[in-house]
Amino acid sequence: MRRLSLTTKIALLYSIISTLIITTTGAILSGVYYYKVEREVRSFLTLRANDIIREHMVFDNDSLLYKLGPEGETLTTRLRDYDLSVVIFDNKFARIGTFGVYRNLSDTEIETQFVEKTLYTTVSQTKKPVYKDITVKTRQVYDTYTVPLVSGEKIFGVMQVAKEATLIDDLVETNLSLLLFILPISILASWIAGYTAVKHSFSPLVKLISYMHTIDATHIPQRIHLTHNQPPEITSLSQTFNQMLDRIREGIVKQKAFIANASHELKTPLARAVSTLEVATQEINVNKLPSAENKIDLVKKNLLDLGKILDSLLNLATISENIGLVPTTIPVYSTIATILSQMKEEINQKNIRVSLNSTQNLTIMMVPEYFRTLMTNILSNAVKYNKHHGEIEIHCVSEQNKATIVIKDTGQGMNNEDVESLFERFFRSKEVKSATTGSGLGMAIVKEICKLSNLVLSVSSKKDEGTTIKVSGFSNVSGN
Repeated sequence: MRRLSLTTKIALLYSIISTLIITTTGAILSGVYYYKVEREVRSFLTLRANDIIREHMVFDNDSLLYKLGPEGETLTTRLRDYDLSVVIFDNKFARIGTFGVYRNLSDTEIETQFVEKTLYTTVSQTKKPVYKDITVKTRQVYDTYTVPLVSGEKIFGVMQVAKEATLIDDLVETNLSLLLFILPISILASWIAGYTAVKHSFSPLVKLISYMHTIDATHIPQRIHLTHNQPPEITSLSQTFNQMLDRIREGIVKQKAFIANASHELKTPLARAVSTLEVATQEINVNKLPSAENKIDLVKKNLLDLGKILDSLLNLATISENIGLVPTTIPVYSTIATILSQMKEEINQKNIRVSLNSTQNLTIMMVPEYFRTLMTNILSNAVKYNKHHGEIEIHCVSEQNKATIVIKDTGQGMNNEDVESLFERFFRSKEVKSATTGSGLGMAIVKEICKLSNLVLSVSSKKDEGTTIKVSGFSNVSGN
């Protein structure tokens, strides 16, 4: 599963926070709206209750009478105009009038759902109205206002005015609309805004990370250019990065200088020692001392081998510098043929048959020094570890502007363990250490060249059957 980028994570977090803010704001607005409407409904019921008492009721001794309104309208008409329901009780909790929704209810339902004994008693004794939301069995909510019917100090009964509440339904509908329409749009908009803002904020960091990815042992980029409009955190990070680059560059320069100086200082006394031994050998030849001559030849050979090791180390250490090395067109056939001619003496000593299968006009684009070193090391091993009267087959093929070179020998081969360790520096299998000389650096150099040149290197080998090395990915091919 692909991991989310930091920019995407922060954008998602931003959208979630924005959504929570929007939801919280909606809830607060809904609460404010609910409180406002509740106050309006309470004021409305209070006003209508006072109008009903004033315009449609008469208190006469112990009796409560109804009368017509100022314009001759009945109480029923007035309640219908206001969409109100009313129930009236006398001072003995006997129901003496029902209007609106109360007409459809039984006495029990009225007394248990709307005006229960406790509510009646509270209003009668305190002579104070009570505002209350009542939910009936049908889940319908009513806003009710229960008021005492008082004349002077005498209470004639209790009246409850009710109006069907639609506030909850309105709020639910509004919130659903918010969730179904506004919320997805707000989430998308907040995510886009958050992603854009975060991406813009992190763009210097992304550039810095991309710049860091270009660093390796062969490429130390220049210092990052600092600008005045960068955030201080990015500026500080860039300065730290530049300081790290300076330290790395200084270390590499010192390493290269040490390798060059060490190689020079070691090769000079080696050359002098070999020259001195050659003079000594000539003097011994004059005096006819074959035993001493053999010993001197052995020392000379060891010194020459040491010189080859130093050359290989220097080659391996400096090959990745790539200074002044420009890829050019290389004729494959003639270049390999030249390398084989330089190995003619070793090939003839073992009577090895070499076949080069390549067209004359096959060319590739590569650094010439790299290609010659690559082929020399592979062919040198193919000759060195081959058997007498063995064979070496070289096949050069091209396909879709890519070339592949396959070198197969009939040498002693290797087991799987040796194949896995073949490209390690100074590695030489136990079987070949006593049979041939070498530094164990040739294939390490081959691997380094393939890495620098974006080539694919593969090796297959079987014990006592030979080795096949395949190098593919040579670019800019011309010829078939």
